[in-house]
Amino acid sequence: MSKFKISFWNYEKMGVIEAKKAVADWKDAGFNLAMTFEYRAERDNPADMVELLDECQRKGIEAIVCDGRTRYSHFMEVGEKAFRAGVKQVVKEFGAHPAVFGFHVGDEPNGESWESAVRAFQIVKEEAKGKRGFINMFSSWVTPECPSVIGVELDKYEDKVVDFVQRTGADIVSFDCYAQCMYTDKDFEQDEFLRNLHMFANAAKRTGSQLYASLLSVGHWNYRVPNQDDIRWQVNMCVAHGVKGMFWFYFYQRLLEENYRGGPINMFGDRTEMFNMISYQDRLFFKYYAPRLEEYEVDEVCYFRKTYGGYPKFTGDKELKVIETLVNNESVCVSRWVNADGNVKYTLVNVGRELPTRLRVEFDGALAKNNGSYWFAPGQMMIFDEDGAV
Repeated sequence: MSKFKISFWNYEKMGVIEAKKAVADWKDAGFNLAMTFEYRAERDNPADMVELLDECQRKGIEAIVCDGRTRYSHFMEVGEKAFRAGVKQVVKEFGAHPAVFGFHVGDEPNGESWESAVRAFQIVKEEAKGKRGFINMFSSWVTPECPSVIGVELDKYEDKVVDFVQRTGADIVSFDCYAQCMYTDKDFEQDEFLRNLHMFANAAKRTGSQLYASLLSVGHWNYRVPNQDDIRWQVNMCVAHGVKGMFWFYFYQRLLEENYRGGPINMFGDRTEMFNMISYQDRLFFKYYAPRLEEYEVDEVCYFRKTYGGYPKFTGDKELKVIETLVNNESVCVSRWVNADGNVKYTLVNVGRELPTRLRVEFDGALAKNNGSYWFAPGQMMIFDEDGAV
């Protein structure tokens, strides 16, 4: 199974959608990791969760078990002793199943719930018998109220995330940010997304953990419904910055809620245009890109033309010597990848989401076979290595 994971946020209750149909949708969407339906011990039958996990195993999909007994919100309600007992029961019921990737500990702890999330995660890790806990963090945003939500000033948030990982032993740093799909102030909001991506990438690197990010697949609030260029851009920009796991927010539209619209599965259970778009991009990534990046890690990231997210400008002082724009002056994200043997490859991503661009690149040494000109669609990534460009 790929070291890269693509998943989705799942808020549907257990028992609403038949397991076989659900997992068939997940497989066709290109997911290799799922969030299970929401399980509640007082309402649901353990056999239903086992059936879902069995179906995931048959389709080659790992699963994060979403059970209320492992959530930090439950810890806050019942206290440590009862919480630990509940976690033990969840692990007893589901933990030995080979499809289980880990247990969902919660989403977006704020300043008030942070320490409860830390302790809940520690208990899940202690009891989970080798299976991981999973928690997702708030991004940060440049408004006066943000520090009161995340509990620290923006410039201290990275250290707080690092402290969480070090105290809990978490092996995944995960965050959500959808500013890249704002209707308004598009360039500023794109920079906000990349600033957060940079910060969480630093936290993952400092702790030796994997970086996961949530991507937008449903229009809501002031976020537009993403188009195919947005979908391509989100996947490729995340990968180019070292992200190993991606969660589409979200998959199922369960009810008529505010201005939520355009998600992959509508409230009548139909596959939508969004389903087709994310399915295409997920499967494209796993077929052409993941196999060539599996054994490599992002070593450096820089930008040609305008920079974003606090990353440096491209200088041409490594193997990639020259980038020249031939058509449309779009910014380019340049990532240098290295494997355990010291072999090097590069990815370039067109940062523009409205215009294609054509670039001439010039490498030195073993990568010089890639010298030439290449067209890039909006958000398209190309890999340059000793096997040629793709």
